Amino acid sequence: MTASGELNNFLKEREALQKENKARPKRKLTRSRKIKTHEIATTIRQLAVMLKAGLPLSKSLRVISAQATNLHLKRVLESIIQDIHEGGNFSDALKKEEKIFGKLCIGLANVGESVGNLDEALEKVADYMERREEIRRKIRVAMSYPMVIVIVSVGALLFLLLGIVPIFAKMFEDFGAELPYITQVVMNISSLIRNNFLTLSIVIILFIWFIQFLFSKERFRYKMDRVVLKLPVLGGLILKGQIARLTMALGTLLGSGVSLLDSLRIVTYLTENRLLVEELERMTESSKKGEPLFATMNSGFLIPPIVIQMVQVGEETGELGGMFHQVADYYEKEVNSAIDSLTSIIEPIIIVILGVIIGGMLIAMYLPIFELSSIVQ
Repeated sequence: MTASGELNNFLKEREALQKENKARPKRKLTRSRKIKTHEIATTIRQLAVMLKAGLPLSKSLRVISAQATNLHLKRVLESIIQDIHEGGNFSDALKKEEKIFGKLCIGLANVGESVGNLDEALEKVADYMERREEIRRKIRVAMSYPMVIVIVSVGALLFLLLGIVPIFAKMFEDFGAELPYITQVVMNISSLIRNNFLTLSIVIILFIWFIQFLFSKERFRYKMDRVVLKLPVLGGLILKGQIARLTMALGTLLGSGVSLLDSLRIVTYLTENRLLVEELERMTESSKKGEPLFATMNSGFLIPPIVIQMVQVGEETGELGGMFHQVADYYEKEVNSAIDSLTSIIEPIIIVILGVIIGGMLIAMYLPIFELSSIVQ
């Protein structure tokens, strides 16, 4: 087909899509510049389904772009469509949006284009992204649950100290009685916060800024990653989540025909913990020298023995990709179990601590009331 013929077909398809979009109820576009992971996963899943149904790549992308509600995602898809229309490859177009789609998606798309099974490659990408996001969501919920309780409790304490305690303080002052020690301590804390509220607010803001500044430093973040992994219960949960995502990615890449060396390079960019990144970089260098992967893992300190044993079996049987998938499934279950354990441990501890603090404050306020009758007499 001539170039003019292709252009005419493209214009006809675009005109048909425009008519179809006019007939549909208009979707509200969100102007968010940030594209969420689930939006990318959904887009890739839709593209895989359309390709499997036999639709051409460019037309599939145009249909998805027409349905997109995120304005930034819509523009990204239109840019990819333009690159493909100009004769570029799909994987090359994705490379221009690497921060959005990630190296794993680009790598599998490249392999899928080379062997002619782009739909299957994209389906694997969508599966990986959805499972990874689910693990991350579970860990985030487990970590945010105690934080929510603490924030609500701190709010309740401030309400008592700034709203209720001053009322009692005025009442006790009018009676002129000598207060119990614990009551006087609570009243002093309330007075300190009320009289220096602006100063304390500035100090808290500066402290938060200082913490953010420290986390912008790679050396500090490395040390914090080390500290986090050593935390009881929580450190184990985070490590299990990282290993689940790591092995899931390796299984997906190896199962799609990507070499072990390239797979290790790709998952290094997907890993968040800097200690684990160091381990992966060391594994990559050892793999370049032809050393077995399980031997390299065994010389480190982060990879659990069960993972090393399963990797050894996978290398010996030639089923390393499938073995990584089994490891990922196992650690997904371990993450769920660890989250249940963490919740069951933290919840009663927080309740007891907050019960003691708030209960002690209430007792301190009501203790002098029992002496009011004798004071009045």
